[in-house]
Amino acid sequence: MRQEKLEDYLGYVLAKSHRKFYQLMRKELADYNLTPPQFGLLASLWEKDGLSQVELGNILDVDRTTLTGIIDRLEKNALVQRETDPLDRRSKLIYLTDLGRAYEDRVMLVAREVNKFFSQKFSPEELDQLLSLLKRIEE
Repeated sequence: MRQEKLEDYLGYVLAKSHRKFYQLMRKELADYNLTPPQFGLLASLWEKDGLSQVELGNILDVDRTTLTGIIDRLEKNALVQRETDPLDRRSKLIYLTDLGRAYEDRVMLVAREVNKFFSQKFSPEELDQLLSLLKRIEE
């Protein structure tokens, strides 16, 4: 029977790759006092401002407690604000502040550079194939 090595397990390789990406992203975002999860929330709002906490939790795939902590820190730094949903007073909508909107160009540049750093290891065809294969795991 063939003895399997740890580095032959898909989960191990994915986790190790994620850690490398996360660590570089965290380092590059530090100048903006942001973490990768905070960046994810801001990027979601840059695409569509005024999302509900439920929508953001689904997009980011995080639980309510984790999401609340991310929003709390961004709100403390004046990057987002909570507003009551006029259609459902029990629900809160998350909006960018002027400062949060002002971060977009600079922070997205950082994200593109980190993405480029890892993407340049692949040809365009390989990168398309890799993304397609990884998206299958999400399904």
